[in-house]
Amino acid sequence: MHDSGVFMHDNKQSKKMESLLTPLGYLATCKEASVEEIAKQTGKNYSTILRAVSELCDKRLVNFRLERTAPRGKELRLYAISFYGLVFYLLRSRSVKLTVSEIREIAKAHEGMLLVFKKWDKFAKTNCEQELFERIMQALNVEYQYNAEWYSFVGISAVGVILRREDEGLRRSAFDGLVLGFFYMHNPVEHVKETVGKKEWSNLEKIWLVVESDYELRKKRDEFLDYLEREQYERLKAVAEWKEYLKQEPTAKKDLGSA
Repeated sequence: MHDSGVFMHDNKQSKKMESLLTPLGYLATCKEASVEEIAKQTGKNYSTILRAVSELCDKRLVNFRLERTAPRGKELRLYAISFYGLVFYLLRSRSVKLTVSEIREIAKAHEGMLLVFKKWDKFAKTNCEQELFERIMQALNVEYQYNAEWYSFVGISAVGVILRREDEGLRRSAFDGLVLGFFYMHNPVEHVKETVGKKEWSNLEKIWLVVESDYELRKKRDEFLDYLEREQYERLKAVAEWKEYLKQEPTAKKDLGSA
């Protein structure tokens, strides 16, 4: 009886997941769409799609905007997948292995979401599409590992974790940095070479050649390096202050604390 209850619970969760993935799957390759369009194109009941999309909006996995169909006509809600929603969909739909062509289609539909999506053609023209695809897959895993509680199905559906819309821009920027390999630049070059291995280092060099050839990609890289320099400067400044403080006589430290 207990096993039967577990099966029913798992089956219910599976159906729940399917109801959420259906509109997300459509919106992943479509810039935006109404509930009517999603229902028609997926062959699902209108009310089923409406319930799912409403929940996805509540959880920040989908956004919407209002568009008036005529000067005095009704306002139509057009829904678009968010960065959170795309990550959630890609992670949860990976029972079937994702392909380069599928990610390419998603990138074309959402060029404004990520810089690496916007520059997809740039990488493709330099025979770097496969390397970009592999880096995106790696970045998805990192994004999930660091934010597993946000993307877990139980957390989103049962506990009610709400993803912060105001953080989405930072998360998208960080994802671009992960894909482009900028976070390796925290460490010395030789250390990174030894850590990632020859094949991955070769892939990174191909990615960085494309970055060097494009103004927007190069600007993003330089901004990241500037951030690292500022961060390092503040750390060194703090260390210098501590060294100066520790050299002082005990009475001077006491006077400084009471000031």
